[in-house]
Amino acid sequence: MLTFIHTYTEESWQGFLKNGLWREGDGLKLMHTVYLPEGRDFNRVLGPGTPLTKRLEELRCPFYIDRHQGGVGLPR
Repeated sequence: MLTFIHTYTEESWQGFLKNGLWREGDGLKLMHTVYLPEGRDFNRVLGPGTPLTKRLEELRCPFYIDRHQGGVGLPR
């Protein structure tokens, strides 16, 4: 079975469902970089009781944390 790992944001999740792009067996990926805007940083998105945490508990799907840390930093 082919598994897609979708990059997660709350907005993209709604789009996956609306457009029939989410299938059983698919997984989610969360970007983790120091350059994310406040509110989209790793600890807030994946903290206890957040929509993503609840969703992962319900789906029990593959989950990948993409630690995008290398390269040249961008100014904040």
